[in-house]
Amino acid sequence: MTRILILGGGFAAMSVAKELRKRSKRNPDIQITLVSENNYFLFQPMLPGVAAGTVEATHIVKPIRRLCKGIQFHRAKVDEINTSTKQVRIVGKDYTRQKWIEYDHLVLALGSSTDLTCTPGMSEHSLPIKTLGDAFFLRNELINKLEMAAIEPDLNYRKKLLTFLVVGGGFSGVETIGEVGDMLREAVKQYPSIPKDEIRLILIHSRDTILNELSKKLGSYAQNKLRKRGTELYLSARVTEVTPDKVILDSGQEFDCKTVICTTGSAPQRVISELPFTNTKGRVDTNAMCQAVQRGSEGEITGICPNIWALGDCAFIPNIAVKPTEKNPHPLCPPTAQFAIRMGKVCGRNILASIKSKRLKEFKYKALGQLATIGHHTGVAKIFGFRFSGFIAFFLWRFIYWTKLPGIYSKCRVAIDWAMHLIFPIDITQLNVYRTEKVDRSHYQKGAYIFRQGDIADTFYIIEKGKIQIIKEHGDGTETILAVQKEGDTFGEMGLMKKAPRTASVRCLTPVGVLKVNRHDFKALTSSYSTLNEQLNDRVNSITRENANIVGNFVEKAIIPVHDHFPELSESVLTEESSSEETPEKELNLGNPNLTNDQQSTNTDVENKADIQPDYPDHPDLDTQTEHEHKTEQVEKTESNEPAKPEQDANAQEKNITASDLMQQLEDDPTNPALLIQVGDTYVHSGRFNEALDYFHKANKLRPLHVSILARIGHTYRKQGEYIKAIDTLKIAIEKDINNIFVIANLAACYMALKHFDAAEKLYRYALHKTPNDLALLSSFGECLRLQGQYLKAEEVLRFALQTNPSQVHLLNSLGDCLLKQNKVIEAESIFAIAHDLSSEQ
Repeated sequence: MTRILILGGGFAAMSVAKELRKRSKRNPDIQITLVSENNYFLFQPMLPGVAAGTVEATHIVKPIRRLCKGIQFHRAKVDEINTSTKQVRIVGKDYTRQKWIEYDHLVLALGSSTDLTCTPGMSEHSLPIKTLGDAFFLRNELINKLEMAAIEPDLNYRKKLLTFLVVGGGFSGVETIGEVGDMLREAVKQYPSIPKDEIRLILIHSRDTILNELSKKLGSYAQNKLRKRGTELYLSARVTEVTPDKVILDSGQEFDCKTVICTTGSAPQRVISELPFTNTKGRVDTNAMCQAVQRGSEGEITGICPNIWALGDCAFIPNIAVKPTEKNPHPLCPPTAQFAIRMGKVCGRNILASIKSKRLKEFKYKALGQLATIGHHTGVAKIFGFRFSGFIAFFLWRFIYWTKLPGIYSKCRVAIDWAMHLIFPIDITQLNVYRTEKVDRSHYQKGAYIFRQGDIADTFYIIEKGKIQIIKEHGDGTETILAVQKEGDTFGEMGLMKKAPRTASVRCLTPVGVLKVNRHDFKALTSSYSTLNEQLNDRVNSITRENANIVGNFVEKAIIPVHDHFPELSESVLTEESSSEETPEKELNLGNPNLTNDQQSTNTDVENKADIQPDYPDHPDLDTQTEHEHKTEQVEKTESNEPAKPEQDANAQEKNITASDLMQQLEDDPTNPALLIQVGDTYVHSGRFNEALDYFHKANKLRPLHVSILARIGHTYRKQGEYIKAIDTLKIAIEKDINNIFVIANLAACYMALKHFDAAEKLYRYALHKTPNDLALLSSFGECLRLQGQYLKAEEVLRFALQTNPSQVHLLNSLGDCLLKQNKVIEAESIFAIAHDLSSEQ
């Protein structure tokens, strides 16, 4: 099956999708997918009419699912395009979920974005008109200024309220000021306290003539008409700064103004500009067949990007219908709807032709003309070389664009809107789209969880009523109550300040009502208010210390330096100056997935194994990990009460002995160290550590300082949380066998529990030098690096470990935390989602 993926939701994307669907309707081997941030197609030329109230907002949009039937549609934001793997990552509107989509042919039709940051204050204080929401908000804001001016006693302030300034003299700017001017002059009739001549309209344009896309004569005609109706034009002028009350030009001239409408600021889409083949302006160069290409310094094509197509505002498509001139040696297609619609059809045909290995067709189109309205039933137009102005041009504009509206429904509704506007006065209803309560509130019943440990941190909470418990959940199903909070207390700041998942759960003791601040508002507040940021950081640190004391993860005790007990290990691993050829840091290749199990060492206590059977595993069995302690995962089932798996041990039936059988044998032979060890192992696996230690110590008396017995004693002390005793025992064992991986890893785990991460890291490096592919060791080593804040190194180790076993939930959670600490939020959330799904399955 051939997968065609279209990115975008404008004229170009819709045209490609419809053409592909029409021509491949009977071909089940072609799958067409479209991704757009909105689930509707917006008829952009009529946006100024929405702002002026001559057209209803919902009448110039049409759902994409209805417009492009038979294609797969995803309403999502394009976050990343990977052309090497032929995948596109999309994220939902709330940025918490993501998905990778694979493709065989990719169509880039994302249009352009808006960037107002080039002019200081423009993004903060101006109103753009690029989207449906912009137009709707602008209409409400215009009416709001009239309402404010109607009751304003200060004449100077009222002048600011009634001054409306538009930046940009292109089609969008001229049509906007024309429509807005008509709306304000009509609406002010319903405000007796506002004289009509107090309405002030200003247009700022950087060129010497507006509507440069048309002829200079038509531009001059439009200028004269606007001036006659009271619009002030400032040409060859640029805005250098915008404040809440002023607009300042490059000439130094200032305007007192409370409403600034910006129609400039087009910029390339981020995901497009990050592609390896985009040009210096952040757009995609194409050939005349709409194929993405790479061009040299002289404009020559140096290569074609296979199966990648681009059109619309995000692409530079050569206009072969126009002859090159000295001034314009490489003419390009203008970013207009009439070009986008027609090039979409050609692009769709070329995609299907390339699939069938047929000849591609060049896009060649000469513009029929261009039109613009300038208000008061007046327009300017150039069609087939003929110039029109006045009411004829206005009528042509309306008729031509009306015929281009998608669907009979939209055509009928827009025609009715225009007819009603001719008969009835302008509607001055101000539709506030704010919620009744601007602060988000939630209510939770008794026993409900507001969030769970491990959830993504997205909200800050303030308790209005009720009580909550903050709970630390442990891997064994137990929980520790960290705090109880009541009215006026806050919670949820730790995850937001640390940019990490929730470290505890919150459960309601009573019915609870909370105020909620979302992640974006919380970030804006704390980044701007330094005092609040410091207070919250202090609170987070205080909570962390208190929780550590309660949970008991950070055990601070004096320990003997590692170097004192095993000098051989000190020389090769524990010293920073080590230059030995065995230094793991130099030889351990975490990025080589080709290492095999044959390279792993299993030399634990070889000389004594025949005497004492069964022996212990060579390395620690590390199961689900707590924050600072490593527990066991790969238990030797043959020595416990649980039946062993036949595929793991050929002699499982012989070794599957119950505790009662072992005790019976021990009564007959009480001095058999192998039997003592077996009984001890049985008690370890059932969690009865004190009894296990009794039997291990008895075995140690019979076989003094035997490595296998010492390893068991140290391991059991560690399981009990007696880390100092475990360290003392394991150091004796390591002096006997410097290469015993089980002993080394247990010792490292003890240092981890005591927060001596440097010593633990060196021990893990030494162990991994011997067994580089050991999943348990890699997991522990990665956790050690993470807890030291070495997130990039930890990420590398954890990814390598996941190559061996990608279904390890605790590894995925650790990796996700490392990614969060590096601000790789989207990727981290994906990892957490995978871990959650695996956890649910398990």
